[in-house]
Amino acid sequence: MEYLQWKGYLVIRNNTGKVFINENGRVRAIKAGLSGSADIIACSPEGKFVAIECKSKKGRLTEKQKEFLQKVTELGGIALVVKDINELFGYF
Repeated sequence: MEYLQWKGYLVIRNNTGKVFINENGRVRAIKAGLSGSADIIACSPEGKFVAIECKSKKGRLTEKQKEFLQKVTELGGIALVVKDINELFGYF
């Protein structure tokens, strides 16, 4: 994220999942974010939408993640899966 910011991108850490809240003994689940959306959402200095999914060396995409990244590509954005920071240096 810091690298992209240094390059002039607007960068957001995109958290998804559920938050559980206990209200007077009643537990509620609040959904946060869009399921399958990328870990990092950014906008390039030229206005290009960027979605970056971060994975470990052995990490694999879920079907929802694949669908999200495919949709970004179809709409003309940049969709990446990054397993090492050096992969970003080669792209940006």
